[in-house]
Formats: sequence, C-alpha cells, structure tokens
Amino acid sequence: MTEPSNTDDARRSTRRMTGRGLLLALAVTVATVVGANAVFAGSEIARGLRDEARYTALPAAFEALPWDPDVVFMGDSRVILDPADLEAELARGLGRPLRVYSLNVPGGPPIAHLGWTGYLLDRARPPELVVILLSEFMFGTGLDVTLSRESVPSVWQAADAPTALLAGMPVEDVLTAVMCDSFTALRLRRGALRLLFDGGDPRPAAELGVQGFHPSARVDARTQHARALGRAAAYKKELSPPAEVNEEQLAYFAATLDRLQGAGVKVLVSTSPASTPLRPNHDLPLYRASFARARAIAAERGVPFYAYEDTATVADPYFSDGDHLTAEGARRYSVQLARDVLVPFLAGRPAPTGRPERWFPAAPAPGCRVLFDFEETQVAPGWTFTGDAFREPLVTGAQGPQQDVTGYGGLQLLNTHTAWRADAATGTATSPPFALDRDQLRLKVAGGDGEGVRVELVVTAAEGAEAGEEVVRVARGHRDEHLAPVTWDVAPWRGRTAHVRVIDSERGPWGHVLLDDVEACD
Repeated sequence: MTEPSNTDDARRSTRRMTGRGLLLALAVTVATVVGANAVFAGSEIARGLRDEARYTALPAAFEALPWDPDVVFMGDSRVILDPADLEAELARGLGRPLRVYSLNVPGGPPIAHLGWTGYLLDRARPPELVVILLSEFMFGTGLDVTLSRESVPSVWQAADAPTALLAGMPVEDVLTAVMCDSFTALRLRRGALRLLFDGGDPRPAAELGVQGFHPSARVDARTQHARALGRAAAYKKELSPPAEVNEEQLAYFAATLDRLQGAGVKVLVSTSPASTPLRPNHDLPLYRASFARARAIAAERGVPFYAYEDTATVADPYFSDGDHLTAEGARRYSVQLARDVLVPFLAGRPAPTGRPERWFPAAPAPGCRVLFDFEETQVAPGWTFTGDAFREPLVTGAQGPQQDVTGYGGLQLLNTHTAWRADAATGTATSPPFALDRDQLRLKVAGGDGEGVRVELVVTAAEGAEAGEEVVRVARGHRDEHLAPVTWDVAPWRGRTAHVRVIDSERGPWGHVLLDDVEACD
C-alpha cells in the first residue's frame, strides 16, 4: 500500500485553508457592509436624505407615531383632508373619539397601497377603517413607470415579500424591496450618489403636513381653471390608446382588500376629488372599463365603492388646480365625507346611494317648483346680462379674493364678485318672464346691503292697466357670503307675469350680490 506523500498532504491543507479563508473573507465582507450600513443609517446625512422625499420620510414618520390611528386614508397626493374636522365630525356622529392619519404619496397607485398594509398591520392595534381613494390614472397602463415603481424601494418592507409575490409582483421588484429595506444605503442610494458626485447637503425636508395631510394654497380662479385644464389634458393622454387596462395594478388592489379584510379591518373605497374640467375623462372607454373592473373586485368582497360626485363634492374654487384641494376645500370635503359617508358606514347605517342635496340640486319642497337653480353648464338659458360682472354668468363659488361662499345649492350660482375686478365689477342680470302661479317665491341671497346691490321682483302691469312694470319685492345680503333664504309673499300679484332682476351698480366694499335657488311655492 502506497503511503500519501508530503506533497498530497500539502495540497489538502492548502485547499482546507483556502476554503476557510474564503469563508472568513466573506464573513468579514458581510460584517463590513452591515457595519457600514448601520453607521450610515444612523448618520445625519442619512436622516437628511430620508426626510427630503415624502416616499421615504412618511414611512419613517408613521412607524414613529406614538399612537395607533383608528381611520387611515391611502392614496396619492389628492388625499387632502383636514384631520381636525374629520375627527370632530366622527366624534360627533359616533359618540367616541377616533384618530385619523393619511398615507399618501405622489402618484401612489395600488402597488403602494399594498405596501402600506404592512405598516398598518404592524401596529399594536390595526386601524378600524381604511379609506382608499383611487385616482383616474391608476388602472391604466399609461401610468408613469416611475410612479408605478417608486414605492418598491421606499415603502415596501422585506417581511412583506410573500405578500408581494402572491400579488404577482415581479421577482426582481421583490428582491429590490427586500434589499432596500435591509440596507438603508440602497434605499437612499439616489440621494447618496447625488451628494457623492455633486456635493452639497441634503435638500429641505418634505412637508408631511398634519397627520399626513398637506393642503394646497389657494390661487385665483383663472390660474385654478388653467391648471385644471392642463391636468385634464394630461390625464386624458394617459387614458387614451395605446394605454390599456392595467392588470397588475388591479391585482394589487384586490390583494390590498384581501389583506386588510383578512386582518379584520373595515375598508371603504372612493374615487378621489376632481374639479369640473377633469370629469369628462370619466367617460373615456379606458376609465370606464378599468373602474368597472375595480368596482367588481370591491363588490366581490363586499367593500363599498363610491364615486366622489356621489359622496362629498366641493366647488372648483376650492381646488388649487384640477384635483388638489385648498385648506378650505379640505375642510369642506372632510366635514361632508365624515358626516355623510364615514359615520353611517362605521355605525352600520345605510350608506349614501346618490348625490346629497347639500351639494347637488335637491328636489323642490312639496308645493314648490324650481324656477332657476343655475345648474346649466355654461349659461343660464333665457337670462340677459349686461356689464362686466357677468362675463362668466355662472360660477362655482368664491371668485378671486372673495371670502368663502356658503349656503348655495348644487355646484353653481350667480355671483357679481369677479376674479378679475372683484367688487369693482358691475352689471345687471334679468331672468326670462314666468307666471306667478303660487303665493310665494323662495330664493337665496348674499353679498352687500347697499342700495346699489339687490335682487328685485319685477311684475308686469295688470291686465287692462297702463302698460309698464313695477318693482314689488327687493332682497339684499347682510355683508357676508352665506346665501340666506328669503321668502317673498307674491299672492297680491298672482296670475301676473314677472321676472327676477339682479342689480350691481356699486364698486366699493361689499359691492356685489349673489343669488341661487329661486322657487315658486304654495
């Protein structure tokens, strides 16, 4: 038998040492990477880079939240509500305090919503209700690639990899999410590379707002309308061929509902706020097809799905563009949504099935018929206008620097305060003639109380009398912008023909008048 040579022993020893050396080198490398990542993660630079983008700052802020929210809103940057008003209305309607929070990021499609569920279910006490607000572009393949993937390296957590795979997320995206959640340096790599090559400091911290809600500043009516038209055109392009239904985002939407309901969390879905110029996009074939699919997914799971127009609607001046609410718009939307949708849902009462009459024309009261409610798209049929106060006869609320307008029905009203001349605009509006066949006229009036701003009822001469007209009733505002109800007794002139005339001949403070909802009543 041949004995092993010294050369063979040396070779085996070298192989053993080489194997041990590789393992040792690997261990040292991993330890170095982990240690370096830990040092970087705790640095001021890392905190600055994390806070400069909402996609990375909001998850950290939510994880650090010292209390568990009861109601959470998820969506994109359109999710703008007032937390104080939401909480006040919920407490008033339910008799118990509830805290709210918003997890919204720019673009924020369903892939982000599903990522957020991990944060919600990691809380000591998951929320009682999650409200998902869906925007019109979310279920089309025209969705910007960056927005559709932005949440993968920033919002998603490594522990949620199985959820991602089951929802159909591509393996490469899942690996990206795991690595970025495991290594802060990877999550913040874009900012870190920017500092490495360009120098300087992290950018200012992103504005997270109060409890995740950050309203937009109010702008003048012309700017708002121009911005709205621009956004409407951009969304229309995203929803037009060659764009198709986005099956991937629909799958994430279904998985989000399943995961929340599986954890015992109530879910409610609505389309997000949109001003008038954006609403024609809702008739585009892709929008109708994709949202029909989304509604079906929700219906299969017993999840209520509302259209924004059917729940809580605010007028166009309370948007800063086409779909971002101002602070006052957020307040109005919050109160309406909480009072008429969230409270009934949480209390187990019937949910709204149509447009609430506070924001849309209501059926007239018994014994009344509507004469003028100004809900026509552009003009008031049969009315005649003079002067620059009526360059745009029908408006949707406050104009220019005007205070917030309240008390009107539907979406539109007559308003002589203009965006371009404010109180300096003057003019006259005259209604078409109508028969006085009831004993009362009811209307809503606001604005100034001066002699030169008023609403008149003008009655034609009685049959057989000398031809002419007579002003028989006058109404004025009370130096505020709340349209208050006015009732005129017109029984003495029943059977005659009349018309309503709006006069604004004043150019100074409170030199304007507002009118809406003129009805003839028994």
